[in-house]
Amino acid sequence: MTHFKEHFGLDHCENPIIIGGSGSTGSTLLSTILNRHPEVAIGPELSLFNKPVLYQQPYTKFKRNLDRYINIGTSTKGWYLYWRTFRELEHFGWDKNSIIELSNECKNFREFIDRFFTRYLTINEKNIWGEKTPSNSYYFDSFLKLYPK
Repeated sequence: MTHFKEHFGLDHCENPIIIGGSGSTGSTLLSTILNRHPEVAIGPELSLFNKPVLYQQPYTKFKRNLDRYINIGTSTKGWYLYWRTFRELEHFGWDKNSIIELSNECKNFREFIDRFFTRYLTINEKNIWGEKTPSNSYYFDSFLKLYPK
């Protein structure tokens, strides 16, 4: 299998998959099925795209508070106010210090997210990343502004 850079001529995924929905609706089954596809990598729930701070504040503030978001968390909308953020970083090939360093190297959220998932795609030798957290559904419109294609 070719890495997405060779396959698409890009150094990031242009059309990621975001999954959300109410509990017991099959979203975990969907993410598991999609993850079995040879081109798609969907890891454990990251609890990132369900956070208003990602969409409603300047990137500089996000960078400044990232350590706190990882250690303490930040709230989300929804039926369950889940505070944790960046769950299971190690599964995605990161640790707290390296992700903070990454945030300082990036100019905006899109670059940060692209580079975060580029590592995950490389580890898994896949071309398309996805993320499933149930309360992502509250932010589909905001996510589509980051990834409009």
